[in-house]
Amino acid sequence: MDYEDVIEAAVIKYYDSHDFEAIFDGCESSLSECPECLRETFIAEEGLCPVCEYELKYKNCKACKIPLSVDEQQYNGFCEQCFILDPADFEEDAH
Repeated sequence: MDYEDVIEAAVIKYYDSHDFEAIFDGCESSLSECPECLRETFIAEEGLCPVCEYELKYKNCKACKIPLSVDEQQYNGFCEQCFILDPADFEEDAH
């Protein structure tokens, strides 16, 4: 077992116990898959992965200012809803 495995196990154990009630109440899990190391250790609330130290490049949507998820990083700083409105307006190299 290497360092990353130990950190992953600790993070999952900690958040599983804390997320149980939240998920039961209909909230989402605090953890998601990290796009960098592909471990289930990306902490949404913190915007980082403690295993590989990946951090979100974009924290809030450039248009509507809502917090962005790890999945929305592909939209170059825009939330999915704003990106869908007119993706050409939001491409980094469009101007």
